[in-house]
Amino acid sequence: MRALNLRKCGKELTLGYLVNIAAIIGSTACFADASHQTFTLNINGLISGQGNVMGVFYQSEEDYKSRSNGFSHLRIPVTSDSVDVILTDLPNSMIIFTGYQDVNGNNKLDTNLIGIPNEPYGFSNNARGQYGPPKYSQMAFLPTTNKSMTIDFLSN
Repeated sequence: MRALNLRKCGKELTLGYLVNIAAIIGSTACFADASHQTFTLNINGLISGQGNVMGVFYQSEEDYKSRSNGFSHLRIPVTSDSVDVILTDLPNSMIIFTGYQDVNGNNKLDTNLIGIPNEPYGFSNNARGQYGPPKYSQMAFLPTTNKSMTIDFLSN
């Protein structure tokens, strides 16, 4: 399991250090704020040992439609058919996640002639669109309510 954006009062922490602190103290005051809740993202359906999972979180429908202003970007090497990511510092508002497995390492989602992805891809809430990507409303979730999410990437 990988830990990203883990902070304690502004300092980077490793997951092992965080677990030790929690075990000794029982809780940490820096994580009491809702903006610092821990969120676990589980991604399944990957091609083992190939490329990276690339993903981005968006906070507004406008940013998603324009593919700009993503507030958190992921790039995780794929070593098995799934990855687990622990995130903090997610906003206390509705957000979405979009991602794909960059199997060939060209830093883009490869598609066929009519735009259907050739590489595994997925969206928050396992949302599926018809004739294109899903709507923002299908993908939106509140990370302070949902403490974890499993996304099953699709492959063609």
